[in-house]
Amino acid sequence: MSTALVELCDIAKAFAPRRGGGAPIRALCGVSLTIARGETLGLVGESGCGKSTLGRILLRLLVPDRGRVRFDGADITDWSPRQLRPLRRRMQVVFQDSVGALNPRLTVRAALLEPLTVHRLATGDAARRRLDELLRAVGLSPDRLDRYPHELSGGERQRVGIARALTLQPELIVADEPASALDVSVQAQVLNLLLDLAESRALAYLFISHDLAVVRYLSHRVAVMFAGRIVEVAPTAALFETPAHPYTQALLAAAPGPRAAALNVVVGATPAPTPGCSYRDRCPHAFDRCAAEEPALTATGAEAAVACHWSARPTPLRG
Repeated sequence: MSTALVELCDIAKAFAPRRGGGAPIRALCGVSLTIARGETLGLVGESGCGKSTLGRILLRLLVPDRGRVRFDGADITDWSPRQLRPLRRRMQVVFQDSVGALNPRLTVRAALLEPLTVHRLATGDAARRRLDELLRAVGLSPDRLDRYPHELSGGERQRVGIARALTLQPELIVADEPASALDVSVQAQVLNLLLDLAESRALAYLFISHDLAVVRYLSHRVAVMFAGRIVEVAPTAALFETPAHPYTQALLAAAPGPRAAALNVVVGATPAPTPGCSYRDRCPHAFDRCAAEEPALTATGAEAAVACHWSARPTPLRG
C-alpha cells in the first residue's frame, strides 16, 4: 500500500451517562490505526465495542477526548467546522440505515444536488449530467431521480446513499454496516458495487461490520476491536489463517462454518474497559500479568500487531 491517508493516534473517547449520575462510559481507550490510499481496512468487533464511535471521530463528527486525527498529513483534530468544510468533500460516509440516512421529503434528485450546491461544484446541465452519471455508476436508472425514498426498495435506497457519498468524489468512505439490513441477494449486489467502486476510483474504505465473511471478501487488512481497544490488526489472509489474539480466535470459532467448534471459547457481551486486559475474564490463557498490566499493541510483522501477553506466536486454527 502507499503512504497513509488516515492516521488515528491514541484516540480516547468517553460519554456521560444518559440518565442520572455515574462514571463516564469509556467508548475508546487509546486506539491507533492507519488507512493507506486505496486500502480497505475492515473493522470488526461486538456491538458496543466502539467501532462506530471510531468512524465518527475519523470523520470529525465527534471530537476525541485524547489523541490526534490526521488526514493526508494534516492534523485535523482541532479544526473548526469552517476549516473542516472543504475536507468534507474528501471524506464521506455510508450509513447502515438507508431509511434514516435519506430525507423523506427530498427526491433522489434533490438529495444528490444538495452537496453539489453546498460545495458549488456544478449547476444546470453540468449538474444534471453528473446526477445521471452517479446513478449509472451505482447501477440505477436515471428515472429514479424524481422518486422519494419511500418509493424505492431497500437496495435502491442504499445505492442512492452510496451515490450521494460519491457526489463529491471523495478519497475515503466510512462504510458503517452498509449492507447488514439488506436481503442476502441485494447485500451481495451492494458489496460488489463497493468493491468495483474501490477499484475503479482508488477509494479507501473504513469498512465496519459484524460479518466476518464480508470483511474477508472486501478488506486488505482487518482490525479487531474489543472493549474500546484494538486487540489485533493484520493482513486479511494472515488474520483468518493464523489469528493471534484469543478474542480473534473466538470470533472465528463462533462464525458459521467448519471452524465453529475449533475452540472452546465464548463470545459474550462487551465489558467496560478495565485495568489490565479487558478480555481476561473470558480468555482461557489468562494469567496474573493479564490482570495487572494492559497489553500494548505490539508489532508481530510488517503489517501485523497484537495486544496480548499470551500470544507471542500465533497458532493456526485447524478445522
